[in-house]
Amino acid sequence: MTTVTRDRLHDPLACLVAWTLPGATRAPLPPGDANLLLGRVAEQRVSGVVLDAAIDGALEKWPSDTVEQLRTLHLGALRTCVSVEAAAVETVSLLDQAGLTPVVLKGCATAHLDYPDPAQRIVVDVDLLLPDDQFIPAQTLLRATGHVRRIPPERPRWERQYGKAATFNRSDGIEVDLHRSLLEGYFGLLLDAHKLVRDTEVYEVAGQALRALDGPGRLLHAAFHTAGSGHFRISSARDVAQMILVSEIDWSECIRRAERFGVAALLAAGIRRAWEVLSLPDHPAAEWSRNRRPTPTERQALASLGHGGERLRLSGVLALPWWRWPSFLWPLALPTREHLKSRGRTYPEHMRITLRRLRSSR
Repeated sequence: MTTVTRDRLHDPLACLVAWTLPGATRAPLPPGDANLLLGRVAEQRVSGVVLDAAIDGALEKWPSDTVEQLRTLHLGALRTCVSVEAAAVETVSLLDQAGLTPVVLKGCATAHLDYPDPAQRIVVDVDLLLPDDQFIPAQTLLRATGHVRRIPPERPRWERQYGKAATFNRSDGIEVDLHRSLLEGYFGLLLDAHKLVRDTEVYEVAGQALRALDGPGRLLHAAFHTAGSGHFRISSARDVAQMILVSEIDWSECIRRAERFGVAALLAAGIRRAWEVLSLPDHPAAEWSRNRRPTPTERQALASLGHGGERLRLSGVLALPWWRWPSFLWPLALPTREHLKSRGRTYPEHMRITLRRLRSSR
């Protein structure tokens, strides 16, 4: 039986994003504000699947030019995708030649491995996972080839031990994120991301071999983004559903890995959110996600996810023994002047903002 949630009933975008998934309800949407819809499609980066839904009749009651407007919007998004794909190929080739072994994360891999047409999955940046011992050499190489890091780490040693990623900008403006972890905070410190790269698969773009996480690894990461992003995008929920329902990834293996790594509560939260937002028919993976109850510590960590920033990072103490708390907390309280300057803050302002956000998120 299909359960229609309040989110789906009141959100035509969710109907469009879910339209082509197996078991989704397909009934033409009543006319609405086309400009508002197009703005949300662009912001949520779902023009590919929404255009497919529109061509299939989802917007047949809307003004006749709505589908053409979607085509134009999608064409612009695809121009960005082509540039990002080229940046991914160039960056991986550069790192490969230096003996480094990046793994492509998120949309650049998912578009090719989980969607029948890569044009259905919009990408705007490049995300690469590096082994711990390659994280700094990769940064050095990107700097030497003209990439610019606009926000330095809180403290270099802290980033090497606890950080998630370093963001660089190419001369063409495309972001390249070098990851040493898949997420911040409690779950990020529990998960040894490099255990995931023991299981990878290879795909090819423009003659360049690119390594990606295998199916269960990609599903795990997509669920993290769906459950744990401070800036939730419905495209992440679609990725989770796409992998389970269309790619038919072995979700039970994904659950086994999540339990082994200590992040099953986050996986469950991601799958549950995807099913609720998209109002999908029941599925064994969704049933597992509803029945998986977090521990008190996991519940506290999950509560920090939507806030992002300081509270999310500070949830890392829940994963650490007390004697490591000072080395973890001190750099967050007193980052370098260069880091604060890049964010437009002084030390007093940083302390005030941090304390205010922590109080407001209780």
